[in-house]
Amino acid sequence: MLALGTDKPHDFTAHELDNYRTVGEFLAISAMAQVLRSQRDRVEQARSAMTEAVTDGVLMVLPGGAGGHVLTVNNRFLTLFGMLEADATGISLLDLLNEMQVPEGVRADLRHEWQSTPVHDPAIHRGEFSMVHTDGYPIDTEWYSAPVYQDKTVLGRIYIFHDVTPERTAQRLRAKFLSGISHELRTPLTAIRGFAEFILEATGDQLPDLAREYTEIILNSSKHLNRVFNDMIEITRADAGEMKLNKSDIHLPDVIIDVVARLQLQYKAKKQKVIMDLDDDLPAVHADIDRMSQVVTNLLTNAIKYSPEKGNIFLSTRLIRETSELPEAAPHDLHLPAVLVTVRDEGKGLNHEEAEKVFMPFFRTEDAKRAKIEGVGLGLAVTRSIVEVHRGKIWTVPTAKEAGGVFMFTIPTAR
Repeated sequence: MLALGTDKPHDFTAHELDNYRTVGEFLAISAMAQVLRSQRDRVEQARSAMTEAVTDGVLMVLPGGAGGHVLTVNNRFLTLFGMLEADATGISLLDLLNEMQVPEGVRADLRHEWQSTPVHDPAIHRGEFSMVHTDGYPIDTEWYSAPVYQDKTVLGRIYIFHDVTPERTAQRLRAKFLSGISHELRTPLTAIRGFAEFILEATGDQLPDLAREYTEIILNSSKHLNRVFNDMIEITRADAGEMKLNKSDIHLPDVIIDVVARLQLQYKAKKQKVIMDLDDDLPAVHADIDRMSQVVTNLLTNAIKYSPEKGNIFLSTRLIRETSELPEAAPHDLHLPAVLVTVRDEGKGLNHEEAEKVFMPFFRTEDAKRAKIEGVGLGLAVTRSIVEVHRGKIWTVPTAKEAGGVFMFTIPTAR
């Protein structure tokens, strides 16, 4: 409110009142602008404090420029990539990439990925790379980018860079330790297995029944331990990113048909039927054919073991292009488009608690223990590791008892 007064009697003219009204409105607008500036400064300070409190590198991009216009970066980002703040703001995303201290191969990969990702893209993108910091130590970095929304409208895009060097270093140390231990243990184990096989072959029927029974137990136990060591090494190598893959473009239905043919004696021994619903028009996936065969073999072998005699096992494939086409129980962080493979049996199925633990090493359900079904609980853990190194996902669907087990996994299509 603006109050006006005079020390002598005075009648304000209409013109004077209009002038004072204009002055009052101007002062009101100025006061409001100051309040808004103060609020904006507080928001900016809070946003800056929040960004700096994050231990990961943060980059915010708005529409405009090549790949987007850089709005802000935090100090962790500058430290991670050896940059100055003056070189990182007010430029395009691709110009920023040229300033980042990363290997040229990494720069080329990121340029291809980021240039093909519009700022308004609603999808989440992720990747990883290795580099040597300007201070001379190696760094393993995972990054992902996601859209930033306001009232269902994409305002910009945020990029997060997470240093995973400590975790990867620990995984590599575990892998080397297990590899060394397994080598030392497998050498005497091979000797035990070889001598047991020699005794059984050389003595024939001359060996007493009890001695023959014990020798067969020694042979079977040595084979069992050898499989356990191999599975443990596979899991550790996959977790450490050291599983070697010979990738090529393959047709998953062909792999499934081959595995079903090889396991024919197993499911026919239990008078079971394998029913396949495979899409021949599926696009190829870029994968290691031997590893994919191992995944399907593990899942089908499990279905055979846990299905009753004369039961049915169902195998199906289909292409998933968008998240809306996924089953309800599917994870949300999938690479699409992908081929979805489903293996369903008529066994007892898994409840919610079992479904959460079934991919953990050495986990076995109580029903499996009571039924004394062969296995140590490493097959599904190995299967998950193989699927994930192919950028796929595997999960199981909890069901009511006696409703059957359902396992699903995705492998991204070749691009």
